[in-house]
Amino acid sequence: MPGHEAFEQTVNPIAGEATDVSGQVRKILIIARHAGLRAELRQMLEPDVRGPYDVLELESGTATVRALNAGELAPDCLLLAHEPPGLDALETLAALRAERPVPPCPVVLFQVSPVEGPETRRAALRAGAMEVLESSSLNARALTQAIESAIDRFTPWRTARESPRELEVDASRAVEPEARQVALVIKNITERKRTEEALRQSEARAHQAAANAEAERRLLDAVLEAAPVGIIVADANGKLVRMNPANARLWGPAPVSGSVEEYREWKGWWADGSERHGRRLESEEWAMARALRGELVSGDLVELEPFDSPATRRTILNSAAPVRDTAGRILGAVVAQMDITDRVQAETALRRNEERHRLVSRATNDVIWDWDLTTNRLEWNEAVLVHFGCPREALGPTIDGWYSRIHPEDRERVVSSIHAAIDGGQDSWIDEYRFRRNDGSYATFLDRGHIGRDASGKAVRMIGSMLDLTERRHSEAALRESKEHFEALADNISQLAWMTDETGSIFWYNQRWFDYTGTTHEEMKGWGWQKVHHPDHVQRVTERFVRHIATGEVWEDTFPLRSSTGEFRWFLSRAHPIRDGSGQVRRWFGTNTDITAQLEAEEQLKEALRSRDEFLSIASHELRTPLTSLKLQMQLTHRRIQRGDPDAYEPERVSRLVEQSNHQLARLTRLVGDMLDIARIRTGRLGLEPSPVDAVELLREVMERLSPHLTEARTPATLEAPERLEVEWDRFRIEQVVTNLLTNVMRYGNHQPVAVKLRQREGRVLLSVEDQGLGIAKESQERIFNRFERAISASDVSGLGLGLFISRQIVEAHGGRIWVESEGPGRGSAFFVELPVFSDINPLKLGSTEPGTGSRRPSVRA
Repeated sequence: MPGHEAFEQTVNPIAGEATDVSGQVRKILIIARHAGLRAELRQMLEPDVRGPYDVLELESGTATVRALNAGELAPDCLLLAHEPPGLDALETLAALRAERPVPPCPVVLFQVSPVEGPETRRAALRAGAMEVLESSSLNARALTQAIESAIDRFTPWRTARESPRELEVDASRAVEPEARQVALVIKNITERKRTEEALRQSEARAHQAAANAEAERRLLDAVLEAAPVGIIVADANGKLVRMNPANARLWGPAPVSGSVEEYREWKGWWADGSERHGRRLESEEWAMARALRGELVSGDLVELEPFDSPATRRTILNSAAPVRDTAGRILGAVVAQMDITDRVQAETALRRNEERHRLVSRATNDVIWDWDLTTNRLEWNEAVLVHFGCPREALGPTIDGWYSRIHPEDRERVVSSIHAAIDGGQDSWIDEYRFRRNDGSYATFLDRGHIGRDASGKAVRMIGSMLDLTERRHSEAALRESKEHFEALADNISQLAWMTDETGSIFWYNQRWFDYTGTTHEEMKGWGWQKVHHPDHVQRVTERFVRHIATGEVWEDTFPLRSSTGEFRWFLSRAHPIRDGSGQVRRWFGTNTDITAQLEAEEQLKEALRSRDEFLSIASHELRTPLTSLKLQMQLTHRRIQRGDPDAYEPERVSRLVEQSNHQLARLTRLVGDMLDIARIRTGRLGLEPSPVDAVELLREVMERLSPHLTEARTPATLEAPERLEVEWDRFRIEQVVTNLLTNVMRYGNHQPVAVKLRQREGRVLLSVEDQGLGIAKESQERIFNRFERAISASDVSGLGLGLFISRQIVEAHGGRIWVESEGPGRGSAFFVELPVFSDINPLKLGSTEPGTGSRRPSVRA
């Protein structure tokens, strides 16, 4: 009981003992400090012939008070021993009445010591004891009479003590006015009040009983829901009133049978190995039906057929018991069904394996021995001649012949293990050891033995077989060596390698796979390789691989794999089937060859060819334009000369022709120069020759040289610069940069003024060329520095689109940078060139390509 000393409950098995008028058994609570006294009192209560007592025991008065006050115990009578100072019955009675006028149940006090005298008796009766017994007069009859007397007298006594009389007083004045008398009418309403209180208590008990019943129902629901076995409850007529979920899992959607006769719907067959084994159960044979007849059923072995799976059989253990009321009448029955299908199947498989083992032992060429443990005699089969090289007689008739031939280093271990199996109740024994042949050599044997026992469990016989492992050991060693050679070869090839089973599940990778991917075998085994495939390709690769596994055809594919650094590289992958002698695919061997460099080379070649074709197309167009103009002018002049036209020699006309020809020749020269510069840049041969230069003078000379062209383009230019600025640059190449910038202004400046500014700051020189022309879109401001790129359509202006590309190469080779700023189309542009005062020539910049056109890796979407 929680919070109290443990107590024992003894139920008298003799029927007909002390019961009250309702037929219920008396509950007696014995409180005594000594266990011997408690046992003596309990023994006195057992032989009474009137009916059983339920006897409870406690040894502490404090525990008794606590249990009774908390309502944890409700005995019909309290048998209290007075054993001061350890157990003072008077103190216990006082504690029981601390919060009530009377004890909660009748008390019979038992005086252990005869010296207590009448004073203790009177004090006990005043404290609420109904009876007081002395040890000298104590016997079974006196004890039971005292208990029954206390119970009979307790209720009226408690009623009188707890329920004082209630009176109703009605006062009225006398009829005569002059009289000074009052008439009182007093009614005793005690019984009415008791009746009302009893009714209230009855209703309260009914509510509490209902609450308790609901709690018990919920508890039963929870037990049925959680029970792992199928449970069915039936009423007295056999109607099934409750089935738990485990029963539904066992039987499927079962019918709610209304009677025992309807149990024929449930299909079951005896499976107990008896004469009835395999016969279908009749309705009245089911455990439920027998329990309703009062039988306690334990462990019926039955095969059933679930309602939702007619072709399935499951084996169950059926147990059932009747449910009775207090009078012993059967109110219903409950059956529990444990599914033991898996256990039965396992036992069946075990028996089959044992039988198979016995058959193999008879047919094998292994050494078979039979050891009689009662006589210690050992018999061998004829195979000893083959494996040991000696006849059976040479081994001797007892077990000692076997002991003596075990290798000295193995003998103690083997002998100990076989005796441990025999003495430890085991059914079998197995060990591996070296055994001496007749020629003195030792061979390794695997020895297995089965231990036979009699009905008492004593080992009486042992039969075993010895398998020669010599050839197997040689084969295993050769296999290990072959495997080591294979793995050494596989781990040192340049490819990633792997093997799968016949289903495509990979079970082996070479070391290079793990080195490249940074993974482990646990991560990659099976189909784990999908984790390192690119998400854009993994589904396609998997589907194709599965198709080839199904057809047995050689598989080949190209896809990217992620490295341990997160980089994806392209691999050419192949897998070949490995077939057995019948042609069935048993394994697949595959490799992944890194072809990223090859694809990059192919991509670079394609890019080079594309650039070449683009360059030739643009160059041929740009070269053809001035040549065509020159050709037309020459043809016109030639025709006039042939016609003898004197105007053909007119100085003004000849001067204009020469000027136009020079213009076209200059254009051709510039185009050829650009093409030569591109070639030098690509081959890294664009040399720079820095020397002291006045940057201001350089700008003035270029602007003066281009002045006629600026005037012709209606693009006035101004220069804002200091008087002098000494630098160290390649004069010719920087002039080329300035010329390209001003030429672009003439093409795209929209005939608006251009401002050229030169200033020095923090050891660097900043040159800017600002126009108010067509402007450049944000997305084109980086692109125009690439080869063959223009800010507007190539059809709108002439040129190869190389000027800014060459300018960037020259500027970066000087250790500077070039960029453009523009708010967008129609907002003008500003080109900036920032150079160090003393150039740090960087030859590595010469020959570099524009951003994004260098070593291009093939796209994973290729």
